Amino acid sequence: MFSIGKAPPPSKPYPLQRYDPIAARAYFDQRLPLVIKRGLQIASTSLGFALSILQDFANNEIDKNSDQRAVELSTLLTKLGPTFIKIGQSLSIRTDLLSPAYVRGLQTL
Repeated sequence: MFSIGKAPPPSKPYPLQRYDPIAARAYFDQRLPLVIKRGLQIASTSLGFALSILQDFANNEIDKNSDQRAVELSTLLTKLGPTFIKIGQSLSIRTDLLSPAYVRGLQTL
């Protein structure tokens, strides 16, 4: 909606080609259904993996299934898109945070 004294919402989240939190907020505020849809997509896609990890924990099989879960995580991040792939790539070098199985799995990204 247009208001007197206010500029129309931008057609891109960063119209000046640099980070601008005010322009980004105006952009995404006008696209709330899309933002909610993407959030639900991320949550529903990740839920199966989270439940698998929870099941492994409950059955005390974390170490036994870590190679399989690492491959599943890599596949999950690929399905979620380039931002998640980049996060996975960044985590793949963090041997201080992740087990060797997950590091190997994420190195495929």
